[in-house]
Amino acid sequence: MNVLRTLGALVLISHHLALGCEKSFDKDNGDGHLIRKILKFRTGVPREIGEDKSYDLHETRDSEPRGAVSQGLVGLRGGGDNSEKSMGFMRAVTIERLRGDLETDLQMRLRWPRPRNPEKGEVLVRVLACSLAPGDLRVHRGDCDYFQAPPSFPYIPGGDICGKVVKVGDPATSKFKKGDTIISIFNMAPRNGLAQYALVKESIATKKPTKATPIQASGLPSSALAAMCAIEKNMRKGDRVLIIGGSGGVGSHLIQLAKAYGASYVAATSTATDLLLKLGADRAIDYRSENWWEIPEYQTREGKFDIIIDTVGGISSWKRAKTCKCVKNGFQGGRYATTCGDQPYLELHGVVSLFWWLIRCVFSRDWWTRLWRFVPKWTYTMMDMDGEKLQRLCGLVDEGSVQAIVDPTSPFPFSREGVLAALKLQDSRRNHGKVVVKVSQPWHVS
Repeated sequence: MNVLRTLGALVLISHHLALGCEKSFDKDNGDGHLIRKILKFRTGVPREIGEDKSYDLHETRDSEPRGAVSQGLVGLRGGGDNSEKSMGFMRAVTIERLRGDLETDLQMRLRWPRPRNPEKGEVLVRVLACSLAPGDLRVHRGDCDYFQAPPSFPYIPGGDICGKVVKVGDPATSKFKKGDTIISIFNMAPRNGLAQYALVKESIATKKPTKATPIQASGLPSSALAAMCAIEKNMRKGDRVLIIGGSGGVGSHLIQLAKAYGASYVAATSTATDLLLKLGADRAIDYRSENWWEIPEYQTREGKFDIIIDTVGGISSWKRAKTCKCVKNGFQGGRYATTCGDQPYLELHGVVSLFWWLIRCVFSRDWWTRLWRFVPKWTYTMMDMDGEKLQRLCGLVDEGSVQAIVDPTSPFPFSREGVLAALKLQDSRRNHGKVVVKVSQPWHVS
C-alpha cells in the first residue's frame, strides 16, 4: 500500500501537476494525510477539511485568517518577539473551498499575513508575475484531492512565479542575494503564487533569463520545462515530429525546443496557424479543416513521422496513431509520447483509482508496445521538478533558441476580477501561450 502511495506521489510531482485535469472533490481521508506526510507536503498544523469556515470571505484586517499558520504565514499581532514572524500583511487572492463556484469562492484579501522569514534553502520574494496552469483548476475542483488537497482553507492558488528576492534564509550558503530576480516552479502543488510575497525553495528556482521580461519568465517554470523534458526524453536528432496541440503553454515551447534539439521537420496542430509558423513549425495544421492522420504527404515512407507528441490528451489520438500510416511503427523506431495520458483531465481520488490508472494507462501500454512493435512505442512523459534543468532552460532563452510565449490577453491585473478572468481563460483551454497575472512592478521591492 505504501509503495502505491509513493508511486502516486511521484506521478503527481510530474508536469501533470501543472497540466491537465478537472472535476469533483471527495472528503480527504487518512490515506491522503499519510501521503502528504510521506512527501512532507504539509507545514504546520492544518485545519481539516469540513471544519467550520466562519471567517470573513472578503477581507481580513485585525486578525490572522484561518489557514495562515499551515501555509507558513504568520501575521504581526503587536507585542512580543516577532523575529520568527512575518513582516506584516500583503494582498493575496484566496480560494475558500474545493468543488465550489469560483465566482463566490475566489476573493482578494487586502490584509493577508506575509510569509514567515525564510530558512536555510529558502528565499522570500516579492512576486512580480504568476502564470497559471490547468493544475490550478484541478486543485480547486478536487480532481486529485487524494494527493493535492490544500492543507488548510482558504488557500492561495498559483504556483509558477517570477519575483525579486527581498530576504535570503542563509546568505552564506544561498545561491541568490537580495535584489535578484528569479523564477520558481510550484512545490508539489500550485499554491501560494497569487500574492504579493511568497516563500521559494532554492532547489526549484533559478535566476530569470536576461532576455525575458518578468511576465514572460513566469511562464517558463512548468510548461516550458515540461516541453524540454518531453523533448530530451523522447526525441532524437533528425526526427520528423508531429505536435498535437502546438499553441498551448507546453506545445508552443515544444515547437521551438524540437527545432533547437535538431528535429529535421516539425508539424503542429492548432487553430492559431500563424503562431505555429512564427514559432518555427514547418507545417501548421488547422484541425478544423484537416485531419493530421489523413494528410497525403505523411502517408509515404519518406513523409512518416518518427514521433508524435500529444499535449491535448484523450485516447482518440493514440488510437489513430496505432492504425494510420503517418507515423512509423516500433520496428522502424516510431514513438508516441503523451504529456496527458488517456484523459485530458486526470482524476485520482484514492489508492484504487491510482492503481488502475498506473496499470491501465502507464505500465500496461508502455510494456505491451515494447513487445508488440507493429505500433509506435507509447510513452507517458513526466516533468522533472529540477532547478538545474530550469536553469538550463533559461540558458536556451538567453541564447535565443527559445522564446517564452504568453497569451495575447496577458498579463491580467492583480485584482479579483482580473484573476477570475485569467482562471476562466485557463479553464477554457483556448489560450495560445501562458496565462499570466501581473502581481506587482519590478521596482516595488521592500
